[in-house]
Amino acid sequence: MLANDQAKNLNDRQCFLLTWIVKFIITNRVLKMSNDEIAAAVGFPKSTIEKYLKKLDELDLIIRTNDREFNEGFHRWETINREIKLNPTYFDQKILTGMSAMWTKDVIESISTPDFLLAWSDLIRSRQKKDALL
Repeated sequence: MLANDQAKNLNDRQCFLLTWIVKFIITNRVLKMSNDEIAAAVGFPKSTIEKYLKKLDELDLIIRTNDREFNEGFHRWETINREIKLNPTYFDQKILTGMSAMWTKDVIESISTPDFLLAWSDLIRSRQKKDALL
């Protein structure tokens, strides 16, 4: 996965953000959140998220893509699609898929009561609604 020299270049908060991104992608397959949304989810200021994402991108740990188009009405460029992916050189897709399957299996095995099942189904529904808005 990660080379030691890459990990040495990250501080604790950058490692936390990278870990959060990995977990998000394992769970949701793709990250299409804005920097504002990531900042709110992680609890860091937006400017910090921008710097940390730039650092992760410079280290080739993540791949960021932006599709932009010019809005004639407002005379400005706008981002219409944004994605953050893990660099497949360092993060094997098969391993990530396996981690996702293991996580799902662990959740299923941890369902012990009907109340717990209802709580999980409510959580899944709320995530699906949130994903539909993205």
